[in-house]
Amino acid sequence: TAPAIDIRTPLRTMKALLSSRTWLAGGVLGTVGWGMHVAALTRAPLSLVQAFLVGGTALIAPIAVHVLGHRLTHGELAGIGLMALALLALTLGHGRIGIHSRFLAWQLGVYLAFASAAAGVLLLSEKRRAQSLGLAGGILYGAADVAIKALTGIASRHGITGVLSSPWLLAAIALSVTAFFCFKRGL
Repeated sequence: TAPAIDIRTPLRTMKALLSSRTWLAGGVLGTVGWGMHVAALTRAPLSLVQAFLVGGTALIAPIAVHVLGHRLTHGELAGIGLMALALLALTLGHGRIGIHSRFLAWQLGVYLAFASAAAGVLLLSEKRRAQSLGLAGGILYGAADVAIKALTGIASRHGITGVLSSPWLLAAIALSVTAFFCFKRGL
């Protein structure tokens, strides 16, 4: 019963999604969670915030299954487990990274371009379409987090005017919106 998701008609898609009470309730919760996520990025290292995000996903999946009456497949359970293990492996051994990390603009630009290109390749894939969309969305959300984390460093040094004049703000918005549509279309 979910509304159709079509990136070519974003206004019609959003109108259809907003007309679904279940989707709207989830959207409100998701927006509050995203706000908390951004607030956490201003106070803690990126690796710690993302570890809590993955842990939250692993914890909320059983609740969502119970509330929505949908059973997770073995592949979905394996995906949640792999996601948790991969993030744990990536964060082990890393010392505490500064809360407001400094970065080189060209390196951040290269990283965001590479992540966008990788997601673009996945979006062109016709095999396992839902999984490709989910993976592309995950890559884009991760890149958006890096851009948001860069903005927290800019905010600590230059305030809100620095953030509003930063190209990373537009990058974070574009990456987040594209990731949003990837995930919704994949579902």
